[in-house]
Amino acid sequence: MNGILQGIRVLDFGRYVSCPYCGLLLASLGAEVIKVENIRGDDARRIQPYAGKDGLMYHTNNRNKKGIAFDFRTDEGKQLLKRLTSKADVIIENFKPGTLEKMGISYEEVSKENPKIIVASISGYGQEGAYRDRPAFDCVVSAIGGLLSICGTKEAGPRLVGIPMLDNTAGVVNALGVIAALYQRDRTGKGCKVDTAMWDILTSYMGENIPNYDKNKVLFEYPDNMDDPYGCPAGIFETKDGYIYIDAGWDNLFKRFRELVGGSLLDDRFLDFDTRLENYELIKKAAVAWVASKTTKEVDDLCVANGITSGPINNLDAVVDGENIRSRNMLKYVDLPTGGRVGFPSTPIRLSTMAPAEDTCAPSLGQDNTEIFRALLDMEEEEIEALRTRGILR
Repeated sequence: MNGILQGIRVLDFGRYVSCPYCGLLLASLGAEVIKVENIRGDDARRIQPYAGKDGLMYHTNNRNKKGIAFDFRTDEGKQLLKRLTSKADVIIENFKPGTLEKMGISYEEVSKENPKIIVASISGYGQEGAYRDRPAFDCVVSAIGGLLSICGTKEAGPRLVGIPMLDNTAGVVNALGVIAALYQRDRTGKGCKVDTAMWDILTSYMGENIPNYDKNKVLFEYPDNMDDPYGCPAGIFETKDGYIYIDAGWDNLFKRFRELVGGSLLDDRFLDFDTRLENYELIKKAAVAWVASKTTKEVDDLCVANGITSGPINNLDAVVDGENIRSRNMLKYVDLPTGGRVGFPSTPIRLSTMAPAEDTCAPSLGQDNTEIFRALLDMEEEEIEALRTRGILR
């Protein structure tokens, strides 16, 4: 069995990261995903770094899709939109809330003729709510939603997460919502709206920090350093030639770690979790000295051999050139029309019944216009060319 979403047609109006990543996930599960762009194209095409003509952000998140481009803000374009949505199972988008209504393809409008349609929207703060109309990007929601208040140190202050985690996670959650809506549709025969908000995702991810504040009025405080305040010893340690993260804070892990380090850590008082937290600096001093006397590989090898959770702080060269990315088939090579052969991260969903498929290049702007408009809308070549001549179609 391959392509569990085979037969599902998705119109992907995504831009930048979140919605295109949702479309990438659905395509990896076998859905026919048609990327719908305006005449100018997704802004991600123009974001550095580039591989040939288009930006790598665009290529990364739009593989395995077909692509059409037309001016859907004109009256003729809106008519094309209406006809296309009548042939779709799913619409995914990350416009500002209210945009689909202006375009005439809101769930309420499309479902009149296509009651099975599923419209899955990603936004910063949701389709409803106090912040609905605020402009949003990943880093802004991270700030407003409290994430940056728990990232950083007292000395450095707040620090951004290095990748757009909320954008990508919104794509995952939206895809999950689409699959749940498809399952519901199989039982009821009706589609629905999916409302995915980055704010909601972050609020959910804040976990025990929220009830701890609600119950105890305790706010997270920046630590003095990069130690884990909830386990000892745990945190980032400097080796002879780099850095490594070690978490030996739990009792079973500490018993193994103290045998490696020796010295003051052999004091049996420290077998107690709370006692270790009370003596954090003393235990950390012994751990720091032991780690600093060895290379990163030496420390990591000893920890792994003794069942202690650890990992070197790798740069991307170690990740991409390492053995694990290939053993997990997480690097997919694609031949770009103007950028040569490039390796991209694979999607992480694995089903034992699905054989891995080869990735196809992200579509050039409007590359499938003729195919899609002929196959789905029964348009003749002359009609398509006339739309191109009038500047409606790419």
